[in-house]
Amino acid sequence: MSSELTRNTSNPKKCIHIPTKRITAVVIALFIMLLFLPCETIALEPYSRGDVDGNGIIGVSDYIGIRLHLLGVKTLSGEALEASDINGDGRITVTDYISVKLHLLGIISLGSETGTLLRPKAFGEPKPASSLESCTVEYVKRTGGKYIYCNNPEALRSEDINVMLLKEENMSGGYFFTFEHANYTGKSVYLGFRIVNTGTENITVSVHNIGYQTEGDGYGIYEWNDFYGVDFERPWTGENVPIVYDNTEYTVPAGEYIYIIGGTSADAYNNINVGNTADNGLSVYRVANGAVYFTVSGGSAEGQFFCYDDAENISEVTEEQGYVTNRNGRDFSRQYKGSAPYTGVIDASFAWTVDDSVENSTKLPVNYKVSYASDAKTAGYKAYEEYNIDVVDKEIISDSWHTHLSVNSSHTAIDTDMMPFFCTTTDGKEVVIDSYHADGKPDSANIGNWMVIYQEQYTFCNTGNETRAFVLNMKTGNSFVVALLVRDAEGNVIDKMLLNHGIYDETSFYSLDVEPGESEQITVEYVLLANSYGSVIHWVTVEEAGTQTSGSPAIYIPVLNLTDRQTVSASSDLNISWQAEEAATSYTCIVVRLAGTPDPSNSSESSLPGSVTVYKNTAQTENYVTIPKADLMSGYWYKIAVAAQNGTEQSWKSIYIYIN
Repeated sequence: MSSELTRNTSNPKKCIHIPTKRITAVVIALFIMLLFLPCETIALEPYSRGDVDGNGIIGVSDYIGIRLHLLGVKTLSGEALEASDINGDGRITVTDYISVKLHLLGIISLGSETGTLLRPKAFGEPKPASSLESCTVEYVKRTGGKYIYCNNPEALRSEDINVMLLKEENMSGGYFFTFEHANYTGKSVYLGFRIVNTGTENITVSVHNIGYQTEGDGYGIYEWNDFYGVDFERPWTGENVPIVYDNTEYTVPAGEYIYIIGGTSADAYNNINVGNTADNGLSVYRVANGAVYFTVSGGSAEGQFFCYDDAENISEVTEEQGYVTNRNGRDFSRQYKGSAPYTGVIDASFAWTVDDSVENSTKLPVNYKVSYASDAKTAGYKAYEEYNIDVVDKEIISDSWHTHLSVNSSHTAIDTDMMPFFCTTTDGKEVVIDSYHADGKPDSANIGNWMVIYQEQYTFCNTGNETRAFVLNMKTGNSFVVALLVRDAEGNVIDKMLLNHGIYDETSFYSLDVEPGESEQITVEYVLLANSYGSVIHWVTVEEAGTQTSGSPAIYIPVLNLTDRQTVSASSDLNISWQAEEAATSYTCIVVRLAGTPDPSNSSESSLPGSVTVYKNTAQTENYVTIPKADLMSGYWYKIAVAAQNGTEQSWKSIYIYIN
């Protein structure tokens, strides 16, 4: 894994102050006006796919060129025709011209060599030349599409089999859908999001990026490898070749449906299997993680997300389950589902200028405003009630900033990044769960923005006489995984990494050298994976040129010799071992005989009545443990938890085995 990189550009940009202009509204207005201009001949020259007029960019005229071709007004040929085939299926269809439209609106991006179609926006001009001004931080939820999320209930039970977990009506345009569920139903099930043609005309479904994981880690690392088409090079599991998905368009006739992720191919229209994600049953106690970006056009469509054992058993199910808060004494109110009128991308831009007067190791200053309900946890609000009393507006002046957390949980959290959830309760009531309403418990919502894409653009300008390094840092809770890409100013991926839990306080992950009188621009794109304990603190330091990312080595998740849910005989001793970690000074190992079946959603399961701790050592240096067969009892589940640690830093791995 390349976790550190110092980069010098061969074509730096001068630090010239040109005021940044907000051009999005102008581009959209021009785009709308051009749709109604008289049809004229368009000169077409050699270019790349999407660049129909050959001027080196994908613009409004390219959209019009494809549109006129479809209308029969202007026939494209040769390279012009080839470039108009956006999805590469050998045909020019409405999906191709819609793709260019979505590109112009910033919903998707064409021409990216690597990574998601939800491409970073174009950079503005470099920061002006006054040194070390505080950067105003503002996160903006990108509009122009819709984000759908399902994590409720996180641990699916028998009540959830053959149930529609979530419904999305009147679908049209771009969608980003993510989900995470563990199977505690007692049997193997399928999870599938189907797009149903509810109208009388054909609809077109175009799938752009997809990743689906039903085995392996619970964070969904393989899912994001496939979604981005890159290997994030997990240090504790080795190399993995991602499944690179090509944009594919599907035509769905009236009354038919396809699964855009998961599901079963036997019941789907034309037995379509999108991205080979269908027919992957989710075994008992396994976790499913999925992410898919797609567009829907034409006719009338509805999205339906099912948990089922047989497609015939859900053929008559028309109503969604709704947001579950309590069931059989279990609290599900901290897990959410629903949709939001945003693309699922969070944008932010940062810019600083330094000169020689700025000392090394200086944290660059930021400021931002927060607004929170001072009484959110104490005023006795009812479920889903709006926080409208004692609202506090405050300005934060600091050298770091805080994301992925409701401002009501931490009054230093920016909060403008947090995705709201518009959802339906189990009794059919339409509600919203966000930082400004109580959730269904009621409590301050635990909306951590798991599986939402962040794209942070950085501009660094050096007006001094010495080359300086700008070092980016990220720190979060003890259990987290972040999949992260670094892109250059043109959007090309120049570094990729996986930041896993257990990283030390010095969490620098990227360093960029900027020569005197020059500026550099990069984008940091990342996703906080599922099953992480969220909230992220960020900061940037300026250092001496050539400074590498200097964080202490990460303590990686221990790799055990046993696999989760493995059956072991009680006739011999139980040998537990794990790979030694270079950064670890000691290990903790705990083995507990459980009173019942495994329940990872219950943080207190090891202390429940009837559970017995058969081994515990909090400071051992050996990377192995032997449990005598005399301490093993047939017919019981055992929980094994191992942590690699150094001082107060530690990284845990927990598995369950069954003694037969």
